[in-house]
Amino acid sequence: LEDYDEIVTQFGYAFFFVPLFPLAPCLALLNNMLEIRIDSYKMLKLCRRPIPHYDNTIGMWNKVIAIYAYIAIVTNIALLIFHYDIGKHIVGSDFKIQSF
Repeated sequence: LEDYDEIVTQFGYAFFFVPLFPLAPCLALLNNMLEIRIDSYKMLKLCRRPIPHYDNTIGMWNKVIAIYAYIAIVTNIALLIFHYDIGKHIVGSDFKIQSF
């Protein structure tokens, strides 16, 4: 359960902010590859052998990832519009975003 939580959180950070930091998915991949190596070392050398059990799916995490994907689409579109001033071309030259 803790591993899924970590992976889903990383998925959110990587894909919510791709327009502002395009290397985020690559860094997430490198992090996951390193983490797999570290976890495999821990499981092989430092822990007892776990008792295997069968699961059909990843459970509720599948729905959470789907919701994150939809939120990431909206977030990426909003970041692109606000960051690159695409709204001026859509609405007109008087388009101005007020910020705090």
